[in-house]
This record gives sequence, structure tokens and C-alpha cells, in this order.
Amino acid sequence: MKVFYYVPSILSGEILECGLKKNEWWEREAELNGEKKSCMVAYLHPVDCPHRKDPSYVPIQIDLAEESAYVAEGALQSQREWYERSIVPLSSYSLGQYRQPECLIPKTIFPNRLFAYDCRRGEPILYESSEALYLNRIKCQAIETYEDFYELAMMAYYEKLVRQGDYEAVPGTAVTVYRKKDDGRLITVKLPGEIQNAE
Repeated sequence: MKVFYYVPSILSGEILECGLKKNEWWEREAELNGEKKSCMVAYLHPVDCPHRKDPSYVPIQIDLAEESAYVAEGALQSQREWYERSIVPLSSYSLGQYRQPECLIPKTIFPNRLFAYDCRRGEPILYESSEALYLNRIKCQAIETYEDFYELAMMAYYEKLVRQGDYEAVPGTAVTVYRKKDDGRLITVKLPGEIQNAE
């Protein structure tokens, strides 16, 4: 599987020639198969990496053997126990499973698996970012299981604007009307079925 790792551009030639040595580049400890190991952190999409906007860093593509790495939910970094629980072998990970997937690599990567990455010349990546893929997957699952999903989402959004003081709400039996206070614009939101039935 292809993953991406950003390195200082000044060192990229040396890294491509000599490899990524784990003892030099590790940045996180994680419990893997019951044992604490130091790991390098790579990403499944080049846009996911925090260094992507830093001009002094360049992306390197790693052709990674799936059995040699793991994926964790990076959004759980501040909740260490849940972060550890989220760790799965890379071979078991499904694209879109995590919001901010981090690929944990517990071993040195040899030069034959490293390639300079140029988004203009490489194989196209068919999704915008891991987070966009995750959110789209969650949305599609919600739409499949709940036909009033969009109405419920709109209601939550406009109720927030009511709490902020931008809109006022006029409840009804089939729709709620949200009126924008500054220009009088009206938004109608159909009440989800269970709310109508409760009334």
C-alpha cells in the first residue's frame, strides 16, 4: 500500500538513497501486539500530513508492505486509551474507516520502498483527503438508514443559528420556518417523521 511521509527537503535526497531509519525518525510510541514500540507516523493521503503547507518539507511515497504497519485514529490523540484501542493492522483497515488515520510504522524503511512524490505526475488519488472520505462515508451510511437525514441536519444547523440570534423559529405541524432577522429571508425545514408523529 502507498503511504506518504513528509521530510525536510534538504534531507530528501539522502533519505531516498539511504532509507528512513526508525531510530532517527520515530515520533510516537504505541502498543502493538502487547508491546510498546516506537513508530514513524505516515499518512494515507498526502493532504493529511500537518507538514503539507510547510515549503521546507517534501512528501515521500512509501510502498509499504501491509503486514508491517498499523493504522490508528489520529483524532483520538488527546484520548490516549481510545487511541490505543483504535490501532488495527494496515491489512485490516478500510479506507474511510477513520477521520484522521495515522499509519504507524515500527521499523526502518529501506530505499527500495521510497519514492519522490509529485502529485502532478504520480497516480491520481481519487479522494480529497482522509477526513473528506470519512465524512462522506458517514453521511452516506446515515442517508441509507435514515431517509430524513438532510431535514434533521438542516434543523440542527438552523437551531444553532437561532441560538446565536441570527434567526427566529416558527414551529408548525409539518414544517418549521426559520426567519433571518436582518433581511426577513425564510427557510422552511420539513419536520422529520417521528417529530410530526409525536405532535
